[in-house]
Amino acid sequence: MSTQALLAAIVADLRRQLPALKSCEIHDGRWNADELKRWAVGAPAILVAWTGTPRTETPGVRWTDADQQLIAVVATRDTPSLPRGEGARNLVDWLLLYLPRARWGLAGVGAAERVRAENLFSAALDKTGVAMWAVTWTQPLRLEAADGGTVPPLPTELYSSAQDDPHEAIYPEQT
Repeated sequence: MSTQALLAAIVADLRRQLPALKSCEIHDGRWNADELKRWAVGAPAILVAWTGTPRTETPGVRWTDADQQLIAVVATRDTPSLPRGEGARNLVDWLLLYLPRARWGLAGVGAAERVRAENLFSAALDKTGVAMWAVTWTQPLRLEAADGGTVPPLPTELYSSAQDDPHEAIYPEQT
């Protein structure tokens, strides 16, 4: 199991559960009014990110249990039949009920803990016509090493540029 697999499973499940969302994606961090200006995200939207791991435990040779801090940012706009604030509150209420029961179809994922919701209202955000809430939680994830406790190698593309990357040709890495 990996953090990336957990995020992908969360997004896939939320898309299935909430098919009327215009956007449900993995995001690389927190989402705010400035991000809203940078990204074209259709609302209603839920953006899911991993924000850290405050605690790990190694209960055996092959496992590390990692408490993953996760966030689902809810963004809504006014519709003719539903004001953005009400739409956001509906989605947040649903998440508060759903998250403690969700295991995302994965083995090695524990129950969500410390589920919280925070209204991200600001004057700048209000000017954009968007309501935004952050639902945060911690969910235990069991990371597993190979037999004998060895850590599997990382893919080579993780640290190297694509050979045909035009940016790399103009600005080669310094060694």
